[in-house]
Amino acid sequence: MHKKIAELNNRITTAQAALKKAEEDQTAVENRLNSAIGRQAEKQAQLKRLDAELTEQQQVFADRLESEGFVTAGDWQEARLPRPEIDRQRLILRQFAEGLAAAQQRLARAEGGVQGSPRPDLAAAQTAKQQADQQVGLLQKQLGQLEAAQQGVRTALAAIGEKAEKTARLEQEFAVAGRLADLAAGQNPKRMTLQRYVLASLFEEVASAASQRLSRMSRGRYHLVRSEAPRDGKATSGLDLDVTDDYSGEKRPAFTLSGGESFLASLSLALGLSDVVMAQSGGRYLDCIFIDEGFGSLDGETLDYALNTLIELHRAGRVIGIISHLAELKERIQSRLEVVAAKEGSRIAG
Repeated sequence: MHKKIAELNNRITTAQAALKKAEEDQTAVENRLNSAIGRQAEKQAQLKRLDAELTEQQQVFADRLESEGFVTAGDWQEARLPRPEIDRQRLILRQFAEGLAAAQQRLARAEGGVQGSPRPDLAAAQTAKQQADQQVGLLQKQLGQLEAAQQGVRTALAAIGEKAEKTARLEQEFAVAGRLADLAAGQNPKRMTLQRYVLASLFEEVASAASQRLSRMSRGRYHLVRSEAPRDGKATSGLDLDVTDDYSGEKRPAFTLSGGESFLASLSLALGLSDVVMAQSGGRYLDCIFIDEGFGSLDGETLDYALNTLIELHRAGRVIGIISHLAELKERIQSRLEVVAAKEGSRIAG
């Protein structure tokens, strides 16, 4: 936009300069011509007047000589103007003649210079100038708007720069606190937040206690351990479980266990949690444990191990509630409530 305005300004300036020069040249030539003609006519008229005046003055002079008492011309010669004054008048006349000759030469050169050149169309030039002035005015208005917008951008950039400097200072001041916050938020090699770290510490104890239970119920095959590596693209880690299979010697995620194995692991975790709560609460323990289904996924031998574990807990003073439909559990558990479905509604049978 600035370039376009500059080009238009240059074109307008060039046109105006050419128009002005042509007008000045024409005016100068016309002025010089008119002046020279006027002066020539004036001088010729003056010369005629001078001749007439000379004749008249000669007569007057003769009359004056006579009237003034001059008898001869010699008497007049003695009484005429001083020589310097006469020389001065002659100098003035010569300078005028030289000036007239120079003006005539300049007039001739000017007429020769414009000979064959078209006379400038002043009306068209004036119209073009007005159109250019209108366009320049519009562009100047747009330029003002752009400059105002530019000033707004500069102000915004200055504000952003100040905020950036302030932010940089704050970041420098709170770099340590920010690093600690990042570490606590999980931006560390283990991708573990402070909260998960504390929970992982407790979870470690639960997993250890649960592993002992699971080892007995699985006849020494499975052990539970807390997984420290992030899994499945998780942002954080520390609360996942792995299971060690002593039969294969491999460690794998706990969710790869079969249905019955998962039930034993879940039961072990519940019991392990109960053990940890009792250990960390000054001897307090969970009085009641309710288990909803899951026994149907166990084979006979595994079911025996699970029931024996629950029986041991019951003998230790725990109340164990089992919700199940297995007939085998009916036979082995004497204290039970049986929900009987009927047309009128369900009822409880002792």
